Amino acid sequence: MDFYQSLEQLHNGSGLDDPLWLYGLILQEDTNFKQKSQLHSTNNHDPALGPGWAMFMAGDTYFDHLSKYVDPEEINHCVGFVALWSANMCRSKGLCATGIRSVSCAHSDMFQPNSIRDLHKGERYANMDYIFLSSIMATSLFLVTITYDIACQWYWNFFTHMTQLPSALQLSSHIDVCFCIPKFHLADHKESCHAPFSLNYTKWVGQTNSEGIECIWLWLNKVSHSVSMMGQGGQQNMLDDFCNFWNW
Repeated sequence: MDFYQSLEQLHNGSGLDDPLWLYGLILQEDTNFKQKSQLHSTNNHDPALGPGWAMFMAGDTYFDHLSKYVDPEEINHCVGFVALWSANMCRSKGLCATGIRSVSCAHSDMFQPNSIRDLHKGERYANMDYIFLSSIMATSLFLVTITYDIACQWYWNFFTHMTQLPSALQLSSHIDVCFCIPKFHLADHKESCHAPFSLNYTKWVGQTNSEGIECIWLWLNKVSHSVSMMGQGGQQNMLDDFCNFWNW
């Protein structure tokens, strides 16, 4: 900021825009259906050692929120994602969780704190909203750019859904949220989605492609089979350990 302040002192500041990109986050949100969890034990029999202390967020308020949305929500997947979503959901018998969802930085590909949680009925807006807002709960930045495979559907009622969440998760009015679709996934969308949700036409993101989350999943899926056989607490502890290792 000293550079910009010096420029302002040297002239009247005309043509000098406030560098909002210095105060912004570029995040990527995605679901990993390989990280399933078998129905072996309950959280009471196998509790996590430090719930909410690392990447895996605590489940108490999360499950209280989900209990208000017992019926599965119909997510209108844009064009090419319908078949993939159906294939991921057809093998859910005997599972405690059908996968995990996470939010990570699109620049460094590092997991956000309190940004991972398991899914029990596939992708639902209730899960998506809660996990995303939990990952940026402590932010004081002005701009958050979030990418997701079906951001074109998700963003429609996001701010309406946010009012139904705990007050600690609701964003301040000064934070601007921009919704985009990762570059590789954009081609499978309708043409009407291309320009409005393209990172190529979005300010302050540079050449970010937001496909780094796929590399994270490729690495993390090496432990998916062993983790799926663990109890709920063991699964959370193991994923916290691996995700911390990935970050540092």
